[in-house]
Amino acid sequence: MQEMTLLQYKGVSRQRGFVLTLNNIMNLFKMGRMTEWI
Repeated sequence: MQEMTLLQYKGVSRQRGFVLTLNNIMNLFKMGRMTEWI
């Protein structure tokens, strides 16, 4: 039981990390576009 929750937690944290990385890349891209427009 505990092993399952641990695996689930690892999976969730990995997904969350991936989403955060994706958001960071998008934000950097938007900032790059903004500076280009300026």
